[in-house]
Amino acid sequence: MPLRATDNPLVLPLLGLLLEQPRHQYAALAALRERYHHLRVRTSSVYTLVGSLREAGWIAPEGAEPVVFRLTEEGAKAFRQKVAADLADTDPASAARFVTALAYVGILDRATASATLTRRVEELRDRAAVLEKAVGAVGLPPVFMIETEFVASQTRHDIAWLESFITRVEDPAYPWPASP
Repeated sequence: MPLRATDNPLVLPLLGLLLEQPRHQYAALAALRERYHHLRVRTSSVYTLVGSLREAGWIAPEGAEPVVFRLTEEGAKAFRQKVAADLADTDPASAARFVTALAYVGILDRATASATLTRRVEELRDRAAVLEKAVGAVGLPPVFMIETEFVASQTRHDIAWLESFITRVEDPAYPWPASP
């Protein structure tokens, strides 16, 4: 469990859902479970997280019972910052965060999205080069470095996909939801 509630992996998807439309806690819980199969969504975690995000000023209640929560201006700013940070983070342990942030890349303007993803590609290129060098440098039969070869191949695939996506992002004909 993260030390700060705002570092919880459910923060980004929860803020994203509230950006789409204000929701009651249970509706947010149901939507998280429906849309984010790669995340572990527990009822108690979501309810606790809603309280923490409310305390942080990122969400606020509106209306009477049942209470519906909406994203605040501060929450929208934090959301954009978290999307950009998670898109740029190349730590393999943050792969699920990247996938979740990718779902919300449209919250960024095209230039920011392109620049952020380009930085990611540059870091991944460096990592792939290090991995590929390690495979041959150890002096062992290739099978003993097969996992490193696999990760290098996976990284090269990610680079190719990201480069293709960056090309689409930079194309004015590609639909983009965020205003410039």
